[in-house]
Formats: sequence, C-alpha cells, structure tokens
Amino acid sequence: MKRYKYFTLKILTKPYLKKYIHSLYGKTVIFSSANQFGTIMMALLDRPNMVRESKEKIKMRLDEYNVELLIFCPIWFIKKNMYGFDISENHMISLNKYIEQRFTEDLYKFCYILNKCGVSLEDGMAEFCKCHDIEIDEDITLDALKKKEYRYRKHLLDIDAGIAKTKITSIQPAFF
Repeated sequence: MKRYKYFTLKILTKPYLKKYIHSLYGKTVIFSSANQFGTIMMALLDRPNMVRESKEKIKMRLDEYNVELLIFCPIWFIKKNMYGFDISENHMISLNKYIEQRFTEDLYKFCYILNKCGVSLEDGMAEFCKCHDIEIDEDITLDALKKKEYRYRKHLLDIDAGIAKTKITSIQPAFF
C-alpha cells in the first residue's frame, strides 16, 4: 500500500458544519477529486475569486467561523494538477457558504422524507443532527435549524410559483 504525503489546509467554519463534513467524509478529511467536496476545493484552489470585498467586511464575515476544519491534500495531486497550496479568505467564505447550503438542502430533504412517514419536523431535525453527531443547543439551536428548513422550503415554493407565473425567454448571446 502506497503512503502519500499530505499538506494541511485549515478552514475556519462553524461547529455544526465541521461535524457535518466529518460525518460525510470522515474525521480525517482528505482532498480528493472523487467527491463533491474535493471538486469544490479544487476549484477554490485553482481560480482567484473575482469578488473584491473590503478587509473589514471579510474580517466581519470570518468572525462567524470559530472552529478549524482540517483538510489533508495529497502533495502528488497538487503537483500533478498545478493547483495552489492555500485558500484565500474570500474562498474560505465561499466554501462555508457552499457547505451551509448543502447542509440546509440535506436537512430539508431528510425532514421531508421523515414527515411523509409521519415523523414531526422537530423529531426529524433531532434525528438529522443525531446522524451527523451535531449537538442541538451546543453546535446549533433548534430555532436556527427550523429557520433554515423553513427558508429552504419557502425558497422551493417561491421557485415553483415563479416558474408558473413567469414566461421564460431564451436569450441569444451576441458576439462582436
């Protein structure tokens, strides 16, 4: 069995998001292009973020994240694909937004399926957290979970309502 050398990326995040990622990819998160998370990481290491925010705004947004998520990246992969060895603060914020969106979508789907089986929303949320080793009221409050699930459900309803009302027209790009 081959032993690979790894370098470590430290990502600041929220406690429940760290536990969520650990439940999906293991306690030792190893960068790989074979999964969704690795593909996102690859994109963030490869391309500079075009959004320019003030240092104060970036600092304020980063203050929300208070735990480190360690990601181990095989050196051979980085050398072979010529990716960077660091993740910018802007990309760290983007990565957290991605993880949060995926968490919310998975929470909604989990609760939706359990609700179809007669399980209450609160019990579904408690079971979701149990599956991902997330402690309610320690890592995230039940109120915050309810808000996330409600906003996502409302978003889906708004999309359905908008598509039914809005006529979609195709735009042809014009090249000069």
